[in-house]
Amino acid sequence: MRKLFSEKAGATFNDGLPTTTVCVRKDCVELVSKVDRGVYAVTSLVSAGNGQMRLIANWGRFFDRIQNPEVQLPRCKATCPVLYKLLTDSLDGITLAKRKDEDDYSVFRLVPMAGVIPLLSITKEVLDINRELVNTMIDICNELLHNPPFPGWKDGLTGLWN
Repeated sequence: MRKLFSEKAGATFNDGLPTTTVCVRKDCVELVSKVDRGVYAVTSLVSAGNGQMRLIANWGRFFDRIQNPEVQLPRCKATCPVLYKLLTDSLDGITLAKRKDEDDYSVFRLVPMAGVIPLLSITKEVLDINRELVNTMIDICNELLHNPPFPGWKDGLTGLWN
């Protein structure tokens, strides 16, 4: 699974959907969104069972920085309110998780699965939810870039790029 940001789209855009494109990989379907010139946000869709899919933003090992939550969370609350909400599971429908079999952290949101596979389930609703997730990830990155709670956290943002 590719990390959150990339300098290459990995797929072509068309006139009908000029800001988002789809790329099929062997383990997921990627939604690639134009953020800026030469900057793309990559989210992945995977089946989650029970008629749902996970829309995932891969943060790599960025959240390994949280070693002492009692000290770090209050500083996050003061400087990065959206990040604080993510870290305390109070960001509406968005969850931070690390699977046991993987090193990377994922920020995900469950979306409805309309078809039998994720590719056939990409609806306007899913694209809207994806846009909201990408915007939230950009908000968190901007908080960390402009007002990091700890100096090393700003430097860690480079790890979000493919």
